[in-house]
Amino acid sequence: MIIKNIKQLENSFKEYLIELYIFLVWLFHISLIAYLTLAYIWKDVFSIIRFDFFESYIVDFFPADFGAWLVVLFLFILSAVYLRKDRNRMGKNCVWDGTKAEAVIYILASFCFGHFFARTIFVIVPFLWIKTLLLTIFFANILPDCVVFLSQPQFIFFKESFKKQQIAFTKMDIKREDFTDIKSLMKLTTQFSVNLVKSISREENTKKLLVAIKGFVLIGGFIGGIWLCLFTYQQYQRNLRENLTIVKVKPTITTMGEKIHMSGYNFGWRDGEQDLLITNQGEIPLVDRWNDTELDFTIPLYFHEGPTQIWVERTIKDQDIERIKISNIVNLDIKSRWYFYPTVEDLQPDKYHYNLLIRIIKKIKRTIFLGHG
Repeated sequence: MIIKNIKQLENSFKEYLIELYIFLVWLFHISLIAYLTLAYIWKDVFSIIRFDFFESYIVDFFPADFGAWLVVLFLFILSAVYLRKDRNRMGKNCVWDGTKAEAVIYILASFCFGHFFARTIFVIVPFLWIKTLLLTIFFANILPDCVVFLSQPQFIFFKESFKKQQIAFTKMDIKREDFTDIKSLMKLTTQFSVNLVKSISREENTKKLLVAIKGFVLIGGFIGGIWLCLFTYQQYQRNLRENLTIVKVKPTITTMGEKIHMSGYNFGWRDGEQDLLITNQGEIPLVDRWNDTELDFTIPLYFHEGPTQIWVERTIKDQDIERIKISNIVNLDIKSRWYFYPTVEDLQPDKYHYNLLIRIIKKIKRTIFLGHG
């Protein structure tokens, strides 16, 4: 009877690993949701009472960091959903399967996730609303499955295994085996090892085992690779935030007299004439807005056309020592004003149709590059 139970255990080893993985993914996500809920409630409602466990890690993540970890969590839950569907224990779930209220909630949640990831993880890709629309459609397809997976845990395998082991245990005559005797224990261990080797050595079991190992290696490698990329991106973003960094300049193609918006990290608040906005054509004296993350200024009329490098210099006082902190350098392409605006010749009526076409082209250029018509 003991050998029979050992064979049953060997045959269900792969199934046990898969079910255990699905259960651990479900347990981790439920625990994380409970932690986040409790942490944010504690931070907002009981903000007077400090609790370090709720004031570190996830709660204090920047949006980009939080988005990176959400990608990893979604990969884990999607792999668990796939395994459950592959075992025919979960059907296809659609947004429209439930009530209208549930469909509206799914669509709103998908839009929120799509907009969040479009503004954090996929910030490098242009066209915000196209990114948001595509990500919304993607999340609308996977959210119903994720919700069903988290709200309807299945412990059928563990219950059945427990019942089988109980029945086998009650039928087992343990009086025949002396478990306090070293020889009996060695005999039992040897029998288990021999049966395990025989079971694995069978061709069909070997193929199943290899497929299972390959599957786990591929899933683990894929998730590990994604995690490594996201971790590297997270460290890159953290380095940007910890230094004086210019992240974005809009527009990058401009002309004299046009406003420029610059965003980044650690610009500080301008203190007299010690904080400077410098270009290779000289200092920009007039800055309309200067705060820790944004700068607004106008290209001086005396600047020349051509590529222009621009950076920020801040004077940092550390006790009695002053040191100059310099940001990264970004490039502007300054064009002639007549590249965007009509000249006197373009307004002459003698070549009306040709001049009208030129004015339309320049208006399109202003709309695309300068952001106004």
